[in-house]
Amino acid sequence: ELKQRILGQKYQPGDKLVIDSLARELTVSNTPIREALSMLESDGLVVTTPNSGIRVVELNAAAFHDVSQAVYVLLAGGYDLCLQLGLEGELVELMRGRMSLQLRALEKGNNIKIMQAAIAFDKSFIDVTGNKRLATMFDRQAELFFLAVAGRNREARQIDENLREHRAMLQAVLDGDVAE
Repeated sequence: ELKQRILGQKYQPGDKLVIDSLARELTVSNTPIREALSMLESDGLVVTTPNSGIRVVELNAAAFHDVSQAVYVLLAGGYDLCLQLGLEGELVELMRGRMSLQLRALEKGNNIKIMQAAIAFDKSFIDVTGNKRLATMFDRQAELFFLAVAGRNREARQIDENLREHRAMLQAVLDGDVAE
């Protein structure tokens, strides 16, 4: 529940999370809240600072760059594994289906859904391999990436550019253009 509230932007980057308040709000004891916050910290979604408490992570430009690089490496590795396993056809179908989801989200104009669909499209390179460890690694980075991108006002041109990039990625896979 706490993760969904963070990703759903009920709790914004930098917001302080107070265990007692959360326990009352969610009508549970402090123990499951502490455990959940500990898991969220290991996922990188919250940070604990001595004398300051627990806060939703704020990603500066350097951290965003690191997360972007990690996502890129995971996607490139997923694509390489896909090629090794001969899964290009399955990848194309998965990408097409997720492109449709992205277009539907765009029609509805919901930026959160658009970003979720865009990340799902990217994850096609991982999901097609069936490798659960890669998927878990991607999901952790994607959550941080989502928070960083969601925290910025995404303009229509940025959304259009992302869609153009995804169309180009799909075409490159269709063309067998690994470098592209």
